[in-house]
Amino acid sequence: MKLNEELKYQALWLRLKLKSSPVRLVYNTDAEFPIDHCDFSSYLLTYHLLRLHPDLEIDIVYGLASDDYLENSLYHVWIEVNGWLIDITADQFNMIEDEKLTDEIIQERPYSIIHAGKIKDQPHYRIFEESQRYRTVSGLPEVSEDYVNILREKYDAVTA
Repeated sequence: MKLNEELKYQALWLRLKLKSSPVRLVYNTDAEFPIDHCDFSSYLLTYHLLRLHPDLEIDIVYGLASDDYLENSLYHVWIEVNGWLIDITADQFNMIEDEKLTDEIIQERPYSIIHAGKIKDQPHYRIFEESQRYRTVSGLPEVSEDYVNILREKYDAVTA
């Protein structure tokens, strides 16, 4: 299996585990997965992929979408690896009320449960302006040990 196809398979596998798990992933929201779970889920996917392929370079990308009046602005997080964009929470934009979204997000509906493909083929850069990017090299060196421990605990609970 080619690497990108394996990455897509692994992203779908983890997405299905997250959706069916009773484990509470994040504590800053009462929303059900995938709503408001993009940040932690992107790190968890990165953790998962690095367990399988420790030498992968993965970018965790934060994007900001806002309308002309800045009444609706929100950030979203996905990963980029090996020339592909992988997003396991984009379908939250099918579930969030229109009033809380920008026109660009609404126009790209429907969103699939995962987006995995060449970066240029995904809608993200038409919708979001990149605000931050973190590159993982040989693990998660930029992430605190405490956060890595949380990732490990949640990962073990979700995938058990």
